[in-house]
Amino acid sequence: VNDGTGLAAPRWYEMRRTQPADWTLYQQGTFAPGDGLYRWMGSIAMDASGDIALGYSVSNSSTYPSVFYNTRAPGDPLGTLGTEAQLVAGNGVINTGYSRWGDYSAMQVDPTDDCTFWYTQEYTGGGSWMPRTSTFARPVIQIFRFPTVPRRPSPGRSLISDAGLRSRRATCAASRTAAASGCFE
Repeated sequence: VNDGTGLAAPRWYEMRRTQPADWTLYQQGTFAPGDGLYRWMGSIAMDASGDIALGYSVSNSSTYPSVFYNTRAPGDPLGTLGTEAQLVAGNGVINTGYSRWGDYSAMQVDPTDDCTFWYTQEYTGGGSWMPRTSTFARPVIQIFRFPTVPRRPSPGRSLISDAGLRSRRATCAASRTAAASGCFE
């Protein structure tokens, strides 16, 4: 959306279901910190703990198109995001002759642990679009040029059981404080 000064800014919404067919708006926000940067091509996801991650492209006349993200915890004030962080800095202009930007931006939560965010976005590098896949569990982040594949749950452990979900949440919480390598089991 227009942030009110002519810059693009990501607008986000969280809907909650109170009854099987009733959806209500729980919170909404526009991330526009007023720093003169355009933010566009966003994608958002929520993990099992209610952490939200929003990824997007960023640029202006002095910043090459780069990849940024922002997060919020369930206890943060409604409608707000935290401090944004850069995943990868763009390092050039695109000279392809096309007057458009990229084809994709995807933020997903890993179904094997329900707390690791995977984000794919484009940035500029060497005169062309460059893809980047990153993975992180709030609040730590690890960047990979190519995605790694997390281990699957052990045999007999269901991804949909309450006990398994509680176990994965505990593993995520421990990993967030103990290691900077993400939230893998």
